[in-house]
Amino acid sequence: MSIHRFNVQVAQAYGVNEAIILENISFWQAKNEANNHNFNDGRYWVYNSIKAFEKLFPYWSKGQITRLLKNLEDAEALVSGNYNKISYDRTKWYSLKREIHLLISGNGFVDFGKPIPDSNPDSNPDIKNIQKDFAIFWEAYPKKVMKGNAESTFIKFAKTVNLETLLEGIKNSSQLHREDKQYMPNAQAWLNGKGWLDEKTKTYKDLEHLENIDVYIDRDKQIVFDANGNVSNKYEFEDNRVTMI
Repeated sequence: MSIHRFNVQVAQAYGVNEAIILENISFWQAKNEANNHNFNDGRYWVYNSIKAFEKLFPYWSKGQITRLLKNLEDAEALVSGNYNKISYDRTKWYSLKREIHLLISGNGFVDFGKPIPDSNPDSNPDIKNIQKDFAIFWEAYPKKVMKGNAESTFIKFAKTVNLETLLEGIKNSSQLHREDKQYMPNAQAWLNGKGWLDEKTKTYKDLEHLENIDVYIDRDKQIVFDANGNVSNKYEFEDNRVTMI
């Protein structure tokens, strides 16, 4: 007969049912860490289908389990991913937020909202700095969806690409300055596609500027822009020179 436990402090922060699931995932995550299994993008992962969770927790319905997992992802206590070898396999992979995993496994204590002291800080000395950098990156990125996946991917690139480069890339990438965000890539896709390497988005201010009349010239398209970036109704570009209309 199975016995399901939960951490009281975690239950106070997220709810009893959520704490029970987190306890289970933390147990298997610790097993994988000990055996160095299922390590991807700077995290150890546990994978399970909803059907498998139903067998583990027969007192919950499929709908309840789905909602509990979603609640934990929304609360950023749990990160989900997909590292299945078969493309059509939709089994989700889960990884606990480091602070919560340390608390449940007995390696930390926390007043929620404050960092948990790490009993083995040298095992991942950069994780706190990376998390701070991700928070800055996420604030700057214009399309805020699938945050957990974005964070996992950010960790993957954190040691080879600095935050300043990514922020400059966000500023300059033409993909991220569209009015319709429907066609804008999410942060995970942008990172995987190395979007920071995109060519700089050009504006009228990058064009040749004639200071004496305060206009900008696009010689290739033979267009004159005024100081506000609108096509000028006073000047035109003709025969390689600007003339008054």
